[in-house]
Amino acid sequence: MAGLVQICARAAQHLTITPLELFTAAFIVPSVATVYFWANKPQNVTEPTIITVDWTIGDLLLSAGDAASEPYEDTPMDFVEKPARDGWKRLPSLAHFGLERRPLERIPNDYSAPPTTGTDAQFVIIWLVSVVHSIIQIFGWWFPFPTAIESIIWRISAVMPVVIMVAAAVLAAVKTQPWFDFSTSVWWMSASQAKRQTFVRMHLFPIAVHGTYMLYFVSRLLILVEIFATFRAMPEDVYARPEWTRFWPHAGS
Repeated sequence: MAGLVQICARAAQHLTITPLELFTAAFIVPSVATVYFWANKPQNVTEPTIITVDWTIGDLLLSAGDAASEPYEDTPMDFVEKPARDGWKRLPSLAHFGLERRPLERIPNDYSAPPTTGTDAQFVIIWLVSVVHSIIQIFGWWFPFPTAIESIIWRISAVMPVVIMVAAAVLAAVKTQPWFDFSTSVWWMSASQAKRQTFVRMHLFPIAVHGTYMLYFVSRLLILVEIFATFRAMPEDVYARPEWTRFWPHAGS
């Protein structure tokens, strides 16, 4: 928060704000969200709570019937633990990366449920945090960059993630439609198991989705590169400190 106060003070006194400062301020938004949602999370847990039951996994699978008939991806309890992950699979090349043994003995850190019923609120919150985080970097539109080309690169790279996040929200809404039968994951979209396998559905649509992912990655990378590239030619007032006393009322001499 001190960095945000510093940026506001510099803006109020018309001092140059560096892209690094703006980039840092943008991460305050997800940091605040993380602190809020982790506020009641148990910390320093040293002893597990073991729950004993009077039935076996085999008994549970038999009683579940068709719900447990599909081959599991991580554990036999997939149908219970991740009911919202229908059609939500990892990229095949990464399905066993670092997790060669099945069933899993730990929960991977890449679980991400799709925006289906029961997770809509979570998706909206994550989406809003991501959009606000990206919008903050657009304020660098008017920053002085060493060259005009670098200014254009920053502007395009700052706007692109916002556009992509809006497109992601549209895609999330489309995924709730009955006709949407694509197999999706965080990094992949495929029509290999779709009911209608047309050329557009099999190739063009997935290419557009994957190209969007790549544009997002390149945009974020260019912003990161430009942050350090601007250090070679900074305005003199970058090294000037805000006059904090100007913000406090005091009697004139």
